[in-house]
Amino acid sequence: MHVASSDVLLLIRAEELERLAVGSESLDFASLREAASYEDGFDADSEQVQWLWEAVDSFSPDDKKRFLQFATGTHRAPIRGLGSLNFVLSCAGADSDRLPSAHTCFNHMLVPRYATKEKLVAKLKAAIAESEGFGLM
Repeated sequence: MHVASSDVLLLIRAEELERLAVGSESLDFASLREAASYEDGFDADSEQVQWLWEAVDSFSPDDKKRFLQFATGTHRAPIRGLGSLNFVLSCAGADSDRLPSAHTCFNHMLVPRYATKEKLVAKLKAAIAESEGFGLM
């Protein structure tokens, strides 16, 4: 069984085929923020939600990729961009020392209701830094 004829593949440049197969490296976090939905006591105006997006906006390009990897399981955007993701931020309870967590198969991130922006940023950075290999690498 053929996936596509060889004639069709000649019409696609290598870069286009790569984007189709593994996604785009162009990351528009404003689109992700706009498309995000909120659950379990969070909404777009929640302090912690605002702090999270401010933190992501301030991240270096590499840290933005790590954040995306942590939250979605990939550091690349789908072919239609980050705004096409069904991204959900949920409140994971009251202020605590727990790190944010994510259900990458569902693009669903859980964040405790941290008391300060500094604590949220520190916990988020720790979570994305330790998200590969269960922190064993």
